[in-house]
Amino acid sequence: MVVMQFAVCTTSYNSGDILEAHLRSIYTQFSPRQFEYVVVDNCSEDATASTYERWGKEYGNITLVRKKCWRGKGRQLAFQASNAETVVQVDCDMVFNTQWGDAIRWFLKTKPDFALVLRGCAIYPKHLIEEIGGWRNLQQGEDLDVYFKLLKRGKVKFCPLIVTSGGKSFWRTKSKSHLKNYIRLWRDAHDAFLLGRLKFWETLRQIEYSKTLAFFGMFTACSVATFRRLYWDVIDIRKIDDEEVRRNHMCMDIKGEYGDYCFPGLEFNQSVPPKKVLNALLEKVKSH
Repeated sequence: MVVMQFAVCTTSYNSGDILEAHLRSIYTQFSPRQFEYVVVDNCSEDATASTYERWGKEYGNITLVRKKCWRGKGRQLAFQASNAETVVQVDCDMVFNTQWGDAIRWFLKTKPDFALVLRGCAIYPKHLIEEIGGWRNLQQGEDLDVYFKLLKRGKVKFCPLIVTSGGKSFWRTKSKSHLKNYIRLWRDAHDAFLLGRLKFWETLRQIEYSKTLAFFGMFTACSVATFRRLYWDVIDIRKIDDEEVRRNHMCMDIKGEYGDYCFPGLEFNQSVPPKKVLNALLEKVKSH
């Protein structure tokens, strides 16, 4: 078995309209002999799977797993199906700029013993993911859970280098089934409450459509999340020390565009998430 230099691991669901641009942004920066691409597709209803199959036949380095599951489990399955010692976590609805490739080359050259979180992806030594047990089965915030478990061990650095040049929000992903959309939305809210990203009344006040429908959906999600927190050891991001996060920021010797932080918003000790995240959730609620 030939072990590639790194593995790109992702999950997908109805991303067919942007997938070609996503793949081109990766394959124009690296030869398919350098990396393996592993994706767990959540039984997409559009051209996502056929696009991956076509690219896999052409380049020979794509592993496609089709399984109905939440995003956290999908990330874990993709990781387990990879063989490289360096793992690059991406979202398949994002298009990457040349700084993304520069960051990966920097990581492969320096071989740091920490994970590197960028504005748009994260790069991990494989052994660190194995040590923390990988991704939990969350639909939302599964990446934050991993970041902060590594932060507890002093094994993560946050770099504000912006490595994406476009894409669409995962929040807008829809199914043809209204029931599936509602279940996914309920799970998003459940995980947001589980990780301490939402405050019930603060969120409800900002919802502009049916308060009754929103109340029952959010109330059940919040109640189940509160119960699960009793026996599931998840990261409550309200308890994360902002200063500890900032102390673990770093910049690399890469020319490019940098943001203020590694990803939008660092107000983790507040019960209401960053405005951008909250607005995205409310936009998705109203779109259904």
